[in-house]
Amino acid sequence: MGLFYDLMRPGPLGISALAYTLTAFAVGSLLVAVLTVRRTLAALVVFVASILGTLLFAVISERLETQRRLDLSDVQLHVLNSEVTLEGTVRHKGDRRLIEDIADIDGVHHVQNNLRVREGRGWTFF
Repeated sequence: MGLFYDLMRPGPLGISALAYTLTAFAVGSLLVAVLTVRRTLAALVVFVASILGTLLFAVISERLETQRRLDLSDVQLHVLNSEVTLEGTVRHKGDRRLIEDIADIDGVHHVQNNLRVREGRGWTFF
C-alpha cells in the first residue's frame, strides 16, 4: 500500500510507527531542552558565585583598611565559594582574632584563619 500505510499500521504494542517516532522525538527534544536549561543554570550559578566572591572580597578589604591600628602589610585575603582564607603574619594574637572577626560577614560560610603571629624579639626577664 505504501509508506504512509506502513507508518500508520499499529505495531506489536498497538502504537503506529509514526506515533512512536513522533513521541520519541518529542521526548528527546524535551530531554535536550532540560539539559540545556540545567547547563545554563549551572553557568548562571557559577557566574553569580563569582560576582558574590568579588563583592565579599571588596567589602572585607574595605572593612580591614578602616582599622588603622592593624598592620596589614603581610596579610593576604582570598575568597572562593563564599569561603574566606586569611594568610600571612600579624603582630599580635589579638590582631589575628580581630581580622578573623572582621572577615566573618553575612554571605561568608566559613573563615579559614591561617594567620600566624610574627616571630620577633620577645620580652626577656633575665
